[in-house]
Amino acid sequence: MKSLLLILLFVLQMLSAAAYAQTRLTLASSSSPLGMASSHMVVEILKQAHIESSVVILPYRRATAESRSARVDGEVGRVANYADNFPELIRVEPAYYAYTTNAFCKTAKGINLQQRKELKPYKLGIVRGIKQFSDLVAGFPNVTEANDIAQLFAMLNYDRFDIAISSSFTGKVELKKQGIKDVAECGEFSRHDLFLFLHVKHKALLPSISAAILKLQKSGEMTKLVQKAEQQVLDQVGN
Repeated sequence: MKSLLLILLFVLQMLSAAAYAQTRLTLASSSSPLGMASSHMVVEILKQAHIESSVVILPYRRATAESRSARVDGEVGRVANYADNFPELIRVEPAYYAYTTNAFCKTAKGINLQQRKELKPYKLGIVRGIKQFSDLVAGFPNVTEANDIAQLFAMLNYDRFDIAISSSFTGKVELKKQGIKDVAECGEFSRHDLFLFLHVKHKALLPSISAAILKLQKSGEMTKLVQKAEQQVLDQVGN
């Protein structure tokens, strides 16, 4: 009888493992440097949870629509409150990645910022339509909006303003892409955790994915995974 129970337990474990192995998620991401780095990381995290995955690149608004309707299974990198008004989506805890909002300046100007209020005297540049950047410079008199990150750093390079506001990693990628050597970070203002979000129909997968993230964080492997993912994105830049 005991041997029969052991065999039954073994079979149940194998069936459970097979079910996870057969799970395949299609996730949405943006084409931004943060989106690409997040994608690399999530695919590896899900492998640790025995879940196959692939990533499709979609504009932000379409990604929201596709994930809410379950035409994709979730999104790889969104801030904590992203789904507050979307009951169809659930956040996978804990955060696996983060980005900071930074100022970038010409090194020759010797600017070193510690607080938001110190931005006020300068000519500032932001990318149009990114809320955390527009909130950061709200009320300041000299703000120029660029259409995209490439235009933002080109304008900074040509001294159209003194300071460009960008996430740290995105800024570094764009500087390398444009071959700009005399611009560097000159201030950090906020940190934003990034999470994996899944459609609610995948709620049963949360414990295994959360466990995989925690295991990677506790072992120190998550730090290596972040470095590897960011380096993969940087290596794709031509300069």
